[in-house]
Amino acid sequence: MVDTAVAPVPASTPPRRRWWRTLWFIAPVLFLLVLVVSRIVYWRTSIAYRPLHVAGPGAAAVGQPTSVAKTPTGLRSTAAAGTEQLFEFPLRNAGIHALDINGVSASDSAVVGVQWAANFVQHGKRVPSPTHPLPAHVPGHAVVNLQLLVRQPACTKGTPRYLSAVVTIHWHAMISPHATRLNLLAGQPHRIALCGG
Repeated sequence: MVDTAVAPVPASTPPRRRWWRTLWFIAPVLFLLVLVVSRIVYWRTSIAYRPLHVAGPGAAAVGQPTSVAKTPTGLRSTAAAGTEQLFEFPLRNAGIHALDINGVSASDSAVVGVQWAANFVQHGKRVPSPTHPLPAHVPGHAVVNLQLLVRQPACTKGTPRYLSAVVTIHWHAMISPHATRLNLLAGQPHRIALCGG
């Protein structure tokens, strides 16, 4: 007897996709997602970064001929009208990241220039160091001396005139530009008198 039954053809199985082909698509997407998230976190951290702080009292700049007298309330400029005097204020970068001070805007019209000098200390006292124009590169946890060049105003007898040491410091750190407004004499009991005082 001859068997005429037809054997069933096995169902064809679809080809299996290899897992690494899927990975070729998913990996770049995940990488881009992580990159975008980390960039946003870094940018937000940079925006919130506020490391600049006044590190000590203001004084006449070290190593220059000075026309400044000490008074019970602070300092008084004794310079002739129209002459210029440098006052310096130590600034600390309290953060771990270096920053660059690109410019400083002073609120007092008597301030005619801004520069900086390194913070050189020997035996606990500041010693003269060369002055430089801005920008100033300030490493993390470093102190730099911000110097205000003050032109002595014409004084009216009996009318006191004090230096306003309020400045806006324009600086850059991490990936963001910043502007920080500081009173360089904040928290200090003494003032700098340009007239009277």
